[in-house]
Amino acid sequence: GLLAPGILGLTALALFICREWRRRSYLVCLLVSLVAMAPWLHIWPLVLYQRSPELFNAWFFIQNWGRFFGTAGLSSANEPAFYFILLIWYGWPAWPLALWTVVKGGKAGLARGEVQLPLIAFAVVITVLSLAGEAREAYGMPLLLPLALLAAAMRDTVPARLNRVCERLAAISLGGLALVLWLAWLVTVTGEPSLLAHGLQERLLPGYTMPFRLTLSAVAALASLGYLLLIVPGGSHPPAVISWAAGITLVWTLLMTLWLPLIDEGKSYRGMMSSLRQALPPAFGCLASRQLGEPQRALLDYYLGIFSEREEEGRGSRCGYLLFQGRSDQQPEVAAPWGRIWDGSRPGDTGEHFWLYRRPSQ
Repeated sequence: GLLAPGILGLTALALFICREWRRRSYLVCLLVSLVAMAPWLHIWPLVLYQRSPELFNAWFFIQNWGRFFGTAGLSSANEPAFYFILLIWYGWPAWPLALWTVVKGGKAGLARGEVQLPLIAFAVVITVLSLAGEAREAYGMPLLLPLALLAAAMRDTVPARLNRVCERLAAISLGGLALVLWLAWLVTVTGEPSLLAHGLQERLLPGYTMPFRLTLSAVAALASLGYLLLIVPGGSHPPAVISWAAGITLVWTLLMTLWLPLIDEGKSYRGMMSSLRQALPPAFGCLASRQLGEPQRALLDYYLGIFSEREEEGRGSRCGYLLFQGRSDQQPEVAAPWGRIWDGSRPGDTGEHFWLYRRPSQ
């Protein structure tokens, strides 16, 4: 889309604010970069337009400009300070170190190019995202790169005592979380103690039996061993940033190995879509949708080959079936003559629910 190149372009121009960047060599670098990337910015859009002007319009105007100005209606509206609040956990522990770089470096630090570039990039990204009409957590990912660069700029200036405190905090919190993930996995796989295993199963994914996969378990064990060798004191403590990075990596490794089968089963729409298809007759004409999310519309096409007609776009008025998406704790407001014939959700999903309605004449 346009977001990433737009942010890069705005950052490149904003750097001219700083005297250190107002040089001929930097201008030449920008011109060379523009010439080098110009073909790659145009080839795919041109080919898309030649193949389908309608899809080009959906991509360029709806997915890009429509999302930014909030007219697409595909995501939730942007709330004030959404990305600033998101960064509290999303950018941890990079943002405290980035803040340390700015404060500790002072005026002299702000005059350094390796500080100015990520600082201005962060300001550009957070401004653009905050001005957008729609917001999603995934859109905040470009914030992590400038934060990481800022955090690394002066990490060696962190006092030794503060470094030890942060290192131990990382070991206790992330190491403790990794231990909990291991113990919970052992309980769900072995089924012992039975009372705890039953409680975990009902809370996580009712009716699902956690499989044991040797390869994934071996990867998790090797990652855990490497983490222990890194953090166990052997005369000197690793830098706090290394401890945090290792701990976060270990936690994600355990989630993507030991817990991957359960996560995949819980996030998959395969079973729900199969149940929905059984509720529809072999030939049902068309299917209207109300409040159906964009990913769910794509998955409906992926699994069942059904392209729903969105009521939000004034379509589907002649369809005999209506698929409604909402929260499981809120009853849908679907007036007569629609009659509900099916409802369902993903296994263990207590937030998202789907209802299928049919006109009496169908």
